[in-house]
Amino acid sequence: MFLIPKHVKVKQLTVCTTFLAMLLGACGGGGATSMQWQQVREQTACEAADPSLCSGKYGFVVDIQGNFVVGPNPQARTVKGALTSAEFNQLNSIVNAMTADINGAPNPACQAITFAPGSSDTIGLTMVTGQNFVVQDAVHGRCAYGGHVADTTALIDDLDQLRAKYYPSPF
Repeated sequence: MFLIPKHVKVKQLTVCTTFLAMLLGACGGGGATSMQWQQVREQTACEAADPSLCSGKYGFVVDIQGNFVVGPNPQARTVKGALTSAEFNQLNSIVNAMTADINGAPNPACQAITFAPGSSDTIGLTMVTGQNFVVQDAVHGRCAYGGHVADTTALIDDLDQLRAKYYPSPF
């Protein structure tokens, strides 16, 4: 039980409690919260002679509302749409796990991966603060935050499935 000393006014206590909650990032919650994500993005490079057949070549981005954008391609064409509720709920759950991992340990442990010559697969996560975090790229490899390799793998696999479904070919 928390006792309020007689000399402390309740108004002062409310201000202090609110200020403390803001410092801890716990307003409205039961503990510190992780950063909120804004978008997750994937861009690929392929050995294919025809870039229009390279799924992800011109980018695939999904935002916090479940909307996606493919492109633009060299002709300035984009494809926009929305994930199904089930797809978004799954992606959101995975990305929220990643943001919690990042919040706990913002410096990742990255494992080198090898892409075929001329190929790459870059996946990144952008927070509402504008901070960008590498999930996978040719320079860093595959990155896990806080040692949670399973969260990284789940995000890569889920995003690949969504890209395979929504990225037109040829594009």
